Amino acid sequence: MATAVFLGLLFVLKASLHQGAALGLDTKPKMIFFVTPTHRRMNRLADMTRLANTLRQVPALHWIVVEDGDWTVKAVDDILRRSQLPYTYLAGVAPGVRRSDDAKGWWQRNTALEYLRNNTKKIVGPDLQANVYFGDDDNTYDLRLFEECIRRVERLGVWPVGSVGGVVAEAPIVENNVVVDWLVRYLPSSPFPVDIAAFAISLDIVIR
Repeated sequence: MATAVFLGLLFVLKASLHQGAALGLDTKPKMIFFVTPTHRRMNRLADMTRLANTLRQVPALHWIVVEDGDWTVKAVDDILRRSQLPYTYLAGVAPGVRRSDDAKGWWQRNTALEYLRNNTKKIVGPDLQANVYFGDDDNTYDLRLFEECIRRVERLGVWPVGSVGGVVAEAPIVENNVVVDWLVRYLPSSPFPVDIAAFAISLDIVIR
């Protein structure tokens, strides 16, 4: 079922893209801010290298990486620099939290959002046309996600995510373009039982 939902979503988005091109509409890509919390661990540099090699193929993307620590790490900064992507590398630790495992990267994501609120015009320019996506450094991303999902979001968008929560996929259940339920295993009774990789929001929502 999740696979069918995913394929249906891609079909609709592809149709919209093709129609826009046929009508000669403005196809200037909307900026994507890709927010990644990161912390020291054995395979971190390998994960970051893999992610960098994916993101460098995506146009109009600014990578915001937030270190779980009091300072940035040169080895990570080297990976970001070699990616040749526009990037911002920040550092921050949640007050009173011994380790990031207790906070699950939320402090770092909030640090990135605060940075965007304070530096939006400098990074994006006066039109403020951008979307924000939270991408962890140990995930794998299909390039179609960026053009067919994230960049197409107007206010807030959700989509299926594969290999999450011990299941093949989790997904929103949609009727008449409205999310009516969630096909999830982890915390299904939560008000918004959506994985962090399953949505993107407009920058306009962040700064307002």
